[in-house]
Amino acid sequence: MDLHYRYPGVKPFSQADTHLFFGRQQDIQQLVRYLRTESLVVLHGKSGLGKTSLIQAGVIPQLRGKGRQSLNITPIPFRFSSYNPRDPRNLSYIVERNIERPGNTFLDKLPVKYVSLWQALKARQLSDGGPQAKQEYLLIFDQFEELFTYPESEVQAFGHDLADVYNEVMPAEFRKVLRREEVVNPDLSAELAKPGMREWLESPLPVRMLIAIRSDKFNLLDGLSGYIPDILLNSRILEALNRDQAAEAITQPAIMEGQFDSPPFTYAPTALNQILDFLTSQNTRRVEGFQLQILCRNIEEKFIQFAKSDEARQDGRMVFHHEPTNGKYELASIDANFDDILRHYYDEQINTLSSPEAIQLARAFVEDELIADGRRVSMDRAAIKTKVSDELLNQLENARIIRREPNALGGFSYEISHDTLLDPILQARQERMLTEELRQKRAQAEEVERRRRLELEAEREARQRELDKAHAEKAEIEKQRALEAERAERRNKYFILTLLILVVAIASIITFSLIRESRQSERLEDQNQELTLARDSLQRQRDLLKKELGLNQSALDSLLDNYSQLPPEERQARRRTSEFDDIRRAIGDSVPQAKSFLRFDQLVVRMNVFPTGAPTIAERERQHLTAVAQILQRFPDYEIGIEVHSDRFGLARQNALITSNRAEEVLAVLGPVIDPPNEDKADLAGRIYLVGRGETDPISEDRNANRRVDLVISEKRRK
Repeated sequence: MDLHYRYPGVKPFSQADTHLFFGRQQDIQQLVRYLRTESLVVLHGKSGLGKTSLIQAGVIPQLRGKGRQSLNITPIPFRFSSYNPRDPRNLSYIVERNIERPGNTFLDKLPVKYVSLWQALKARQLSDGGPQAKQEYLLIFDQFEELFTYPESEVQAFGHDLADVYNEVMPAEFRKVLRREEVVNPDLSAELAKPGMREWLESPLPVRMLIAIRSDKFNLLDGLSGYIPDILLNSRILEALNRDQAAEAITQPAIMEGQFDSPPFTYAPTALNQILDFLTSQNTRRVEGFQLQILCRNIEEKFIQFAKSDEARQDGRMVFHHEPTNGKYELASIDANFDDILRHYYDEQINTLSSPEAIQLARAFVEDELIADGRRVSMDRAAIKTKVSDELLNQLENARIIRREPNALGGFSYEISHDTLLDPILQARQERMLTEELRQKRAQAEEVERRRRLELEAEREARQRELDKAHAEKAEIEKQRALEAERAERRNKYFILTLLILVVAIASIITFSLIRESRQSERLEDQNQELTLARDSLQRQRDLLKKELGLNQSALDSLLDNYSQLPPEERQARRRTSEFDDIRRAIGDSVPQAKSFLRFDQLVVRMNVFPTGAPTIAERERQHLTAVAQILQRFPDYEIGIEVHSDRFGLARQNALITSNRAEEVLAVLGPVIDPPNEDKADLAGRIYLVGRGETDPISEDRNANRRVDLVISEKRRK
């Protein structure tokens, strides 16, 4: 539902707005006096001063009225619109369409090439009563500069038609057709035979003309001076409002009674002077209606919101007062920045477009294409066609942000509707460019961050590959060592077995020799004794051989001898591996929740003892840490590193500080067990060290997995 405003805003006043049109009474009276005495008057003025409003809401109602100043004539408004090469309709068509007739007369039926202005007006006069008609007509050509966008031939033809009306002469072409048709057309002859009809046709037309044109296009009228020599003589310039006229245009609509969305209100002198001082730039210039209407419409919109409340209040920019006793409203003062109001007018109008995409496209077109070097520029429709649609152009034109102007190419161009909008549009453009720059910087920063994350991920993957490779190499070395130890043990067993077989063989030979010798001996008894002793010895050797094959003490001594032949590093590694296995088994039995694994020459015990967001260790996890500490206390030859990690939630420096503090908390649990007060401090010095890793070494996408405590067990470093 449309609102009924007291101030029409930036659109021109219409005839329906006559009761709201103030401040131009003197200009209306002067223009009407000119029209009473002159048959042709030219009104010119700068764009945006309100020529159309003056004619529609001032002159036309005055002419139609019955007061002393009225002429009581019928206005016939013309609007050519800019020439469109794709539109086959010419000026004669526009003339015929603008001069309405109730029905076809015999003048409309003449077979002429085109209907001239004189013929169309005579046909209208005939419809209004013919010879008995007392009606006068006022031809109003608003925005006359549009005429000169048409081809030169049509402009000259219209100038000729205009001269016939102005000079009160029947066109020669029309006279020729009339005479020819009178001979061959009985109906036409009958019409012309009516009393006074011929004299009426030859009589001057009761027509006056008012031409409204922009001052910067005023010189174009000289092109018609060959038809109407004094076309430039009877001209009136429309200037901007003075301070008194502006005050009337501001205050009078506000106190009007009628069907408005706001109740009547007044302006306090303070508020009125604030507005006038701004519009006149402290009385150094006249007031343009364009700016006045924007400000007053804004004030009225604020007042409509205020009037819905029963109490006086301040909306942040304007202070209204309401006296409930008499129901009067008053604008007391204005704290607003009027430049800001004009600035927001552009934003408010551009934001009424149909979609965010249309708004973005419209801003780029208006702010980038229609401004150059800080001034307004025109853009031909042919060039605009590839940038914006006709629908969007119409929306911008209806919002009075742009206007359509004729050009010398036979078409029309678009430009910003008023200089008042230039600064607001430039500010909006600067803000848009700044926003775009910030968006680009943000996008660049996000891209840099994305690349950094990819690089970190690549580095982590590379480190993991290196770690996996090292683990694989170590496993392969361990495997080779195990195979070599197995082969060495097998060789030792083969050697012992061979040695034992050799001993048995030698013993057998000796036994066989002794038996042979004993049979040959003369002392059978001694030989038997010796044989008995040899058998006993052989039995003992056999028993010993059985023991040796069972890897008894002798075999163990042989293996230890081989072990002593290994390098010291190998012996140390085998001892460390054995002890690490003992630690892992002990921790696995006591604290199943803890995970342990070998990492190079270190044993890592991984635990999660801190609840999410908690700075202290949970009681149950404290018991688990104590159990681990009791196990590690039994292995004094190893040092323990307390490495605390966090997830990536939060700032990096904050996470580093948190993990350092948490490492101290873990030390507070392990230290008293591993290093009790009665222990020799010199033996345990440097056994425990702390590392707060922060978020620098994640192992998973799972935050809980990254938030961990690693106890790193390794041999003491030599100082």
